[in-house]
Amino acid sequence: MDFVEEASLLSLHLPADLVERIIGMNVIRLATVLVACLLSATALAQTRADVCAPDVYEAVKQHLQIDRFAPRRDAGNVIAAACRIWPYRPDSLLAAFAYDEGVEYEKRLIVLMLDAKTKRVISSFRDVIGEDAVIAVGEHSLALDTARYQLGEQARAFGVIFQSGARGASCGQGYWGNELTLFLPEGSTLRPVAGLNLSFTRWLEGCPATAHDRALWEDAQLTVRVGTTRTNGLFDLIVTASIGVTAMNVSPGGRKDRAERHTLRYDGKVYTRGKAAPWWLY
Repeated sequence: MDFVEEASLLSLHLPADLVERIIGMNVIRLATVLVACLLSATALAQTRADVCAPDVYEAVKQHLQIDRFAPRRDAGNVIAAACRIWPYRPDSLLAAFAYDEGVEYEKRLIVLMLDAKTKRVISSFRDVIGEDAVIAVGEHSLALDTARYQLGEQARAFGVIFQSGARGASCGQGYWGNELTLFLPEGSTLRPVAGLNLSFTRWLEGCPATAHDRALWEDAQLTVRVGTTRTNGLFDLIVTASIGVTAMNVSPGGRKDRAERHTLRYDGKVYTRGKAAPWWLY
C-alpha cells in the first residue's frame, strides 16, 4: 500500500488499530472495505448538502409549538437536520430533524412534508431516539432518500436514513448502520411502513479492533428495490445484500464473497422479514 492509500484510510476516521490491520490485508479485500467506508462517507456528504433554510426551522417551530428550534451552530437545540425537495412531488419539501428537549440520553425526531412554497406543514411523524453506547445523534445523523419507492399506484414512499454518531457495538455484537425507514404520506400523518439497516457486519472469529491476531468477519451492504409482486395491496420489497468475507490469519472455511436476496412483504401495516430472514436483516 502506498502513502496515498494509507492517508485515505486515515481520513475515514477509523480506529488506528483497525487501520493498521486493514493496511495489512490483500488488495482485493482492501478495496471491498474501502467501498463500504466510502459509501458511508458519501451518505454523510449528501446529508451535508440537504441544508434546511431558516424559514423551514421557523415553520417547524410553529408546528411543534415550542419556543426554541434552531441549529446548534446558532446556539439552538437541533442536532441533525436534512431537507430536500421531493422529485416525485416538486411542490413538496421533505424534512427530518433530531432535536434536544433536555431529556438525558434522548433526542426527539420529527419527519415532515411541507408545502415547498409556503412552508405549511402537510403531514408529519414524531418519535423518540433513545441514546446509549451504540446509538447517539450526531450532526450528520440524518439523510433523506428520494429513490423511486412506488409501493402502489397511489402509494409513493420516501426514506429517512439514520446514522448513529456513537462509536458502535463491540465485535461480539456486530456493527450495523444506515438505518432506513420508509414513510408513506397519509393525510396529515407520515406512516412508517418499512425499516432495515443498510449495512451490517458480523464477527465469526476474533476482532480486528482488538489485540487478536486472528479474525474472520462478513460485511453486508444492502440495497432495496420495489418488486413486481404484491402482498396485501403493496408491492414487495426486494433486498439484495452484497456480502464480503474478510479473513486475517485464519481460514475463511469455504466462505466466499457473494450476493444474497430476501423479500419483504407487506402485512397490511408494515413490511415484515418473515420467519426465515437472513442474518443481515437483524
